[in-house]
Amino acid sequence: MKHYTLLSLLAAIAAVLGCTSQADTLVGTWRSELATNTTLQFSKDGSLHMNTVTRVAGQEVSVPFTGAYKIVTMNTLLIELLPTLTNKQPITASYSLTGDELILQNWMSLEGGATKYRRVKK
Repeated sequence: MKHYTLLSLLAAIAAVLGCTSQADTLVGTWRSELATNTTLQFSKDGSLHMNTVTRVAGQEVSVPFTGAYKIVTMNTLLIELLPTLTNKQPITASYSLTGDELILQNWMSLEGGATKYRRVKK
């Protein structure tokens, strides 16, 4: 019985450390590969800044959003943005992170597809 309790505790610690490690690699600025120029900036404190630049009547318009993010599991983010994009409900997005490529699933795509982002190097 003690072995199962110890194994459960070790598994829980590993999961928490894995999410913390994943959060550290997520921190930084990311730029979308879409026609609209969208940048996401994930901070260590859980804050999120998003800026989308789009063309309206031939002029570029910048639309900023601020909010927060939380890593729920190793591949799921909970995102809250203001002004809200989805009726004040947090957005649950699946993600994968490989090197300097971030893929968010069910995020900005109307069809529920994936949006790719590249890390912005300083």
